[in-house]
Amino acid sequence: MTEQIFKIFNTLYKKYYFLYKPIYFFYKKISDKSKISFLKKRVESGMQVIDIGANIGFYTILLSKLVGENGKVFAFEPDETNFKHLQANTKHLKNVVLNQLAVGEKTETLKLYYSDELNVDHQTFDSGENRSFVEIKATSIDEYFEEKIPIDFVKLDIQGYDYYAVKGMKQTIQHSPNITIFGEFWPYALHKAGISYQQYLELL
Repeated sequence: MTEQIFKIFNTLYKKYYFLYKPIYFFYKKISDKSKISFLKKRVESGMQVIDIGANIGFYTILLSKLVGENGKVFAFEPDETNFKHLQANTKHLKNVVLNQLAVGEKTETLKLYYSDELNVDHQTFDSGENRSFVEIKATSIDEYFEEKIPIDFVKLDIQGYDYYAVKGMKQTIQHSPNITIFGEFWPYALHKAGISYQQYLELL
């Protein structure tokens, strides 16, 4: 059933985006109900928040509402098509800063390997599936925030590249005493990215 849903979403995304967006947002509100509930309890007005792997902005928009006009959301999305939709979906939000960048261990050029099935499954590592790829720019969170502002909340969803993103925000974590990192834990994808889940847990 899930695969069928993904195929439908992929077709809508590529050919009928005007239909895809409302259907996808409605689907996320239902499928991610527990995650949304957690965010509403954890993210407060005035917070400084990072959205790593923003895609087309479902969580960016939610986080923007939660932090309010005195807070800020820094959203990162490397894929060009996703980023254009992200721009369109958040253009009215004054507390959102958009960055067409991947997030990793350092500032560098990475390869973004495309998924033919899902726009939410592009990867910044070669999973051995013979995917097509483009070169993209990447940054670390420590290098991005030169002023070292305290961060309150990080939403992290980058298909297994999480270890490297966390490794690149060590300094940010150190001077952010109230930080919460909210992300997926996917041992299979971590392994494909060259890291064991034990290494990731040890780093955290």
